[in-house]
Amino acid sequence: MEHVWKWVSCDGGPLIVMEKRLLPFWEGSGAPSNGRIVEAESRWGLGIATDYDRSCDIADWSGLIEVGDGLGLVLSIENHSTTWIPATGDTVGTLVEWGFADSESDILEELRQLTVGVDIEGPKIWEIESGSVVLFAAAESGLEPIYQRLEFELVPGRYRILSGERKTDHTFIIGHQFKVKK
Repeated sequence: MEHVWKWVSCDGGPLIVMEKRLLPFWEGSGAPSNGRIVEAESRWGLGIATDYDRSCDIADWSGLIEVGDGLGLVLSIENHSTTWIPATGDTVGTLVEWGFADSESDILEELRQLTVGVDIEGPKIWEIESGSVVLFAAAESGLEPIYQRLEFELVPGRYRILSGERKTDHTFIIGHQFKVKK
């Protein structure tokens, strides 16, 4: 029987991945609480900047932003359905954004042929203290789920994240490969 992956998406805007322990520090598109000031160029709906606005400032396939005493990984602004596929080749796993394809098996085939490169700013290094991470819509509060979420485990440590895309006449994916940073 073929594996069925859990895909996360929302009505618009980027997705974000962060350690579960950092969820209380993410306020999404809500106004910052307790006098906290958020710096961002983007503005969605409010006259003041929000955490969601910070996520919308990411103009690359992915980017790291501060969340509490850690970092969150923002995935492109394309709003593709996204899932975690563990242990692909020499990676710990890959976050895969489904642009278009006829099936999950088509996506897995393209993933095998995906070539990633170093982003313009250089590789992203993400340090994980606890093992549990959550993928969710950046517009929602960390503590108040609106859309489906995906929780998965990573061994605590440092990860190098490389992103790339694969496009054919029938498929389009963006992959964010996680490799252990030594």
